Amino acid sequence: MGYSHEEVAAEIDKGTPGFAQMEHDNVTISWHPVLGGHSFSGWPGSWNVTQARYIFIEKWAVGEARVSPGTFSADDIEKRASQWEHGNGWNIGRGHTNPQFARQIRSLINSL
Repeated sequence: MGYSHEEVAAEIDKGTPGFAQMEHDNVTISWHPVLGGHSFSGWPGSWNVTQARYIFIEKWAVGEARVSPGTFSADDIEKRASQWEHGNGWNIGRGHTNPQFARQIRSLINSL
């Protein structure tokens, strides 16, 4: 089942697990469940689901994404924080570390 951006926003407002929404380059992007996992809609670029998950987590950490409880796991969050801490991972310059941002991302675990 596909979800419109309005339906995703309504599910976030209800606190339904598995939904998130953000603006990226002036485009609304929604994260929602699909049979067997999650998907995202609205972005015309070439992200895969893992890359979209990373962007949602980063935007959430800086207050630029709405995320319902239970959407991303502690493991998802920890993996992205660790990548920033150690300077490896998708869309992180090789060897470019940002321990402060890693701590900011990691603090999301407390909101789960």
